[in-house]
Amino acid sequence: MRSQSSRRGFLKDLSARTATLVGLGACSRFLSSPAPETLWDGVPPLDGSLLLDEGSRELMSVDFGANFRRIPAAVLRPRSPQDVMRIVQFANTHRLQIAMRGQAHSQYGQALVKDGIAIDSATALKAVTLEPPGSIYAQAGATWEDVADAALTHGLMLPAIGDSLSLSVGGILSAGGISNSSHRFGAVVDNVMELDVITGAGALVTCSPDRNRELFELTLG
Repeated sequence: MRSQSSRRGFLKDLSARTATLVGLGACSRFLSSPAPETLWDGVPPLDGSLLLDEGSRELMSVDFGANFRRIPAAVLRPRSPQDVMRIVQFANTHRLQIAMRGQAHSQYGQALVKDGIAIDSATALKAVTLEPPGSIYAQAGATWEDVADAALTHGLMLPAIGDSLSLSVGGILSAGGISNSSHRFGAVVDNVMELDVITGAGALVTCSPDRNRELFELTLG
């Protein structure tokens, strides 16, 4: 554990580190019409599944705010970070837009995408593991309840946890995460030590205050 403090502060010995896999949007425009069926013949092999049925797409068409309805052309349920990388690269090739969706607690459609690919992180990218000394690694689809339970199981306490345990790790880190302990420990994003980020180019990049710092700062909040 590092002892220095900074804007993206480090946790103390009895705190939990949270790293996350975050997908960044990958293209420049919406399709003007639903993607043709033949488009999906070129999808690379996936550990998870790419769903094209109406029911799965409809489930991904609204968020918590219910202000917008945007039906994706396909829904990715990834089983690995490599699935996200492959689908981002595929989307770039075919000029498809992507939306990363956890608990879809957004108000104005940020987790929605029309005629593009919705990535459902909440169904599979949910791993939470302890990494000694006193740190936790969490994937983007895990909820803060999952993270808090893992921390408490090992006698750890999260310094800042946000105002809702039902939110996903990826979602709360994209927003900031204010809690009733933030006057002492800052926002949730101030207590992150490292991120694994899948960029818009489809590359998996590890970043921290000391490594690829610009990406680290741009991804959080």
